[in-house]
Amino acid sequence: MPTTSTRKAIPKMADSDPMSDVAEAIRDLADRVDELLPLSGQASVSLVSASSAYTTVTFPGSYFAATPRIVATVNGDANYFAIVGTASASSVRVYAVHRAGSTVTATITVDWIAVKA
Repeated sequence: MPTTSTRKAIPKMADSDPMSDVAEAIRDLADRVDELLPLSGQASVSLVSASSAYTTVTFPGSYFAATPRIVATVNGDANYFAIVGTASASSVRVYAVHRAGSTVTATITVDWIAVKA
């Protein structure tokens, strides 16, 4: 079963492979798809008399073997924007920043998504 898909190198069976290889092919496919799935969530960032603040999001278990690619955005408030800060395979800092640089007290929801690099 040496063949793989062209774009993502997902294992696939050839027409000549015996049916006994089906279980192995399904296991390989499940492992490969699992690696490609993104991780996402929401984080609450509390600004207390500040123009910016961050919170640390911890990824579950050993979901990523290396630092993933991460994107963050503020959910529903145009007065703020999100920044992705220090990241590793196990966590990331997500920041909420007031656009005008004003000192505020607020809790901002940041949506984030992390994908295998």
